[in-house]
Amino acid sequence: MQFLKAPITNSNDLFTRSKFELTWYTFVVYFFITFILCFVHIDNNSQNFLISIVGVFYTTLGLLYLYFKREHVLVAKVTAIVCTIVIQYAVYTLINPDRTVDAIWFFIFSLFAFYTINVTWGIVILLINFLGLAFYQPILEYFLGITEYSIPISQALITDRVDYYMNFGFGVLFIAFLLVKLINEHKSINKELLIKNQLVNEQNNEKTVMLKEIHHRVKNNLQIISSLLRLQSRDIDDPKTIEQFEEATNRVVAMSLIHDKIYQSKNLSKIDFKEYLESLTKDLIKSYAINTPISVDIETEIELITPKFLVSFALIFNELITNTLKHAFKTSENGSISIIVIKKNNTLVIKYYDNGVWINEMKSTSFGIELIDTLTEQLDGEYQRDTISGTMYIFKIPFNSKNIN
Repeated sequence: MQFLKAPITNSNDLFTRSKFELTWYTFVVYFFITFILCFVHIDNNSQNFLISIVGVFYTTLGLLYLYFKREHVLVAKVTAIVCTIVIQYAVYTLINPDRTVDAIWFFIFSLFAFYTINVTWGIVILLINFLGLAFYQPILEYFLGITEYSIPISQALITDRVDYYMNFGFGVLFIAFLLVKLINEHKSINKELLIKNQLVNEQNNEKTVMLKEIHHRVKNNLQIISSLLRLQSRDIDDPKTIEQFEEATNRVVAMSLIHDKIYQSKNLSKIDFKEYLESLTKDLIKSYAINTPISVDIETEIELITPKFLVSFALIFNELITNTLKHAFKTSENGSISIIVIKKNNTLVIKYYDNGVWINEMKSTSFGIELIDTLTEQLDGEYQRDTISGTMYIFKIPFNSKNIN
């Protein structure tokens, strides 16, 4: 029976493959049914015999098409149309007032159309066949109360009864076959999907571990660089050069902190923005060893941010906080740093404020200010600075939901 097995379809989609296999096995079963009915009808009724012969011929062509084309949609649509025509032909031309068998067969092909094509085709085929049967004159007259309707079976010939019961039996068995096949196909699909999902999950876990390891190594490498910079600065006597090394070290640390947060996070694509700012501020305060008590208040409507988008923010905040810690709290008894981030339409409004007083007047140009300018431009944003009472920066930076949640 190996030759009856469904060939492999061209599609890799599980549902398409399932529909193709159901179409193939439906044609195989229907071929044998019509082939057997040919022998029942050959001495009985020429009209029934003609329908059976057409069924054998059509299913043979359908199987050949499916075997060579490995595609089922066209043959399924043609089958739905042809079978509807044949059923309606049988309803209105065959001499038999009992239409039970016809009802069974139009249900079969409606069910076939539902699964192998789509729901719309199934509904249309079902309605056409149902209406055709409903308007069959003896049934219509019965429902209108014109005549009494019964469901007799011809007693003229034994073969009539055999024909009826065979059609009825084959129809019921065919429905059972379709239902069992549908259930088995869905079980098979679910099993394959579970296996594939498990494989995808395993691959994702492997990639997650690998990416975390990469971020961990990048963090370690950046920490090594920052350590080398600190070691190198010990051999330098010039205070300005030492200060530049210290600033460069802090910038590297700000970058390293991003990779550290990614490594610790369950979600590699997004980082907790508030947590990052708190860690950055804490590290910078520790680095500059400020004796003045400093309170830090961070309020943000941003929960998560992509690492790529965070890089520019990290360097901007590093410059802002560094300048505050270096210059603003030399004469203050209590220091305060406030960061407020608001989402307004598609724009981030970032307010940075400290209550410090600069001993020396703030420079209008410096490497740090130039870096803030450059990074803000890269983000397509703009900012304003106010130093009348403490220091305040207000940034307006456009964003999209892919970068920020």
